[in-house]
Amino acid sequence: MIKRILLASALLGLPLCALAGIGADGARHLLARAGFGANPAQIEAFAPLSREAAVDKILAGVRTQAATPPPGWANEPFERPGQPGLTEEQKKALQQERNQHAVELRSWWLTEMRNTPSPLTEKMTLFWHNHFVSALDKVRSPQMMYQQNLLLRHYALGDFGQLLHAVARDPAMMRYLDTANNRKDQPNENFAAR
Repeated sequence: MIKRILLASALLGLPLCALAGIGADGARHLLARAGFGANPAQIEAFAPLSREAAVDKILAGVRTQAATPPPGWANEPFERPGQPGLTEEQKKALQQERNQHAVELRSWWLTEMRNTPSPLTEKMTLFWHNHFVSALDKVRSPQMMYQQNLLLRHYALGDFGQLLHAVARDPAMMRYLDTANNRKDQPNENFAAR
């Protein structure tokens, strides 16, 4: 057995440590870097794997869709900001509903991060969310923010150019960057600055 390992290492040009298991500490470290930590069963499953096999196993589980069912309102049409003709009471009710949807959206995403079968996808979705910044406070549409989250997850580990083009056309990003204020003679700088 040892002769086979030495021979494989010599033939493949790999150091011996590349063929050995990564161990519990290595598994814990890898799973923390590629996700949000790991439970003992996951660490035990990854510990005997080589580095290459462990990375292959993580990449084999990558998904582009959320596993957690979305909130019931998530696929409703986008609401228009500043709807004219609403009474103060209607505006207040709309704001309360929007606030409740914001709480549900955050809860949905945290549940997805915690329970996902693809932690790397969620970690990269979070990374891109922090890179292509937008905020519900300004966008004022939980539905748009939900759709943006789906977009970021879809392209999380894909082609950066495609992600960039998709984000540039994303309704939440366009609203966040005030693209509705663009005029031929007075272009809005927010989009160009980002």
